[in-house]
Amino acid sequence: MLIRFFLRYPILALLMHIGLGFLVKSQPLVVSAFYGVVTFLAVVEIISVRDRANLAAYYALYLAGMEILSRMTGVPLFWEFGKYACIAVLSLGSVMGAKSYRPSYLFWVYFLLLLPGILVTAAYAGIDEARILDLISQYLSGPAALLAAGWYFHKRPFQKSEIALLLRVGLLPSAAVITVLFLGKSLSDIDFIGGSNFDASGGFGPNQVSSSLGWAIVLAILGLLLGLSPTGYRWVDWIMIGFLIFRGLLTFSRGGMMGAFGALGISMFLLFWLSAKYRKWVMSHLHKGVLSLAIMLAIAFIANDLTGNFLLYRYQGISTSEVILGRCVSQSEYLSGREEIIESELKAFSESPVLGIGMGRGTIFREADSRSQHTASHTEFTRMLGEHGLLGLIAMLCLFVLLPLRHFSQLRNDESRQWMLTFIILALFTLAHSGMRMAIPSLAFGLAFLLILPEKPDENPDLHR
Repeated sequence: MLIRFFLRYPILALLMHIGLGFLVKSQPLVVSAFYGVVTFLAVVEIISVRDRANLAAYYALYLAGMEILSRMTGVPLFWEFGKYACIAVLSLGSVMGAKSYRPSYLFWVYFLLLLPGILVTAAYAGIDEARILDLISQYLSGPAALLAAGWYFHKRPFQKSEIALLLRVGLLPSAAVITVLFLGKSLSDIDFIGGSNFDASGGFGPNQVSSSLGWAIVLAILGLLLGLSPTGYRWVDWIMIGFLIFRGLLTFSRGGMMGAFGALGISMFLLFWLSAKYRKWVMSHLHKGVLSLAIMLAIAFIANDLTGNFLLYRYQGISTSEVILGRCVSQSEYLSGREEIIESELKAFSESPVLGIGMGRGTIFREADSRSQHTASHTEFTRMLGEHGLLGLIAMLCLFVLLPLRHFSQLRNDESRQWMLTFIILALFTLAHSGMRMAIPSLAFGLAFLLILPEKPDENPDLHR
């Protein structure tokens, strides 16, 4: 019922989410409660209609987008709730649906290969049990969400009209996030220097806010590339994209923006190289592409000017001390300290190469190795090596190499290829810089494997207003 309302009244739904953004500042508990209520309603409705019209897909995208908003309230239901909400609706959709689109067995191979890591963790003595359970919940929920998304979306057919509606629902929470950001500290009062900017991120973690905004940018621009209007109105699409890029850049967290535009750009480049039909399409729309790129660059120049050129320095990896003093006083850290975490995870792999040091024990390993390193892993790939050893390596090869290559070779239309490439690249980039902190990379990876069917004549003619 809620999803149907969002799809029937897109402008009213946008205004409602702008209102949610105001409530985050004034009544944060209401927003957090709303997230829980929507999840409950999603479960009830999916069961009652047996996932008719792929209802679970819409709820999954909406709940994934709402996860960051719930965390920004400061009173989330619990930290991993967003991932568990996606697991619940997608698993129910797979089980209750009239049709069953079973995933490739490689999804199961990936997940099952991670389970011995729990036993390895349990074998270590002298560790606080509550903390170990918390770490296992944190690091198992992401793979479980990825399995649920793969189970649901793998080779599930969607009409292009359904894709437009799917993108519309997924984009709605970003309107609330943008509202929260503009209600935060005035841009004129923010010191745009140094690293990621908490003030420009609404007082919340810039990495997660940037990743969430990058996700929304991909949904909006990919929809336009497919000839669809994600919001239902072209002018609203472009306003949304402009605000998303502007606020995403001002977080000074590079991962979300580079992941979004990297996914879109690389997917287009690969298809341009592989498909003569796609090359012809690009050349016929070249004038629109140039105009769109010019608008985006103008937004970037405005943001850079607002920050006194520090935005450009940030993306160049130039530290504040280098700018002010004119010389390098410390080693430039383009990876923002992630290299130290990566080194510790590779060290853990070298010490326990077969089974790893155990799921969730990477943070504990770093604390024992260096008292100053209390940071959780930011890079999923080295984390899996350190915590799962060779089993983690095999799991990654199965899921992130063999499965995408096999699926891509079976696709026969450029729209499905572009969809797959964009979401695969976005998911891998997010896993590389932010791990599985949010539901977004797990959902994006599973979403990559749906199939886009050709549009039927005269179907839903009002979608492209």
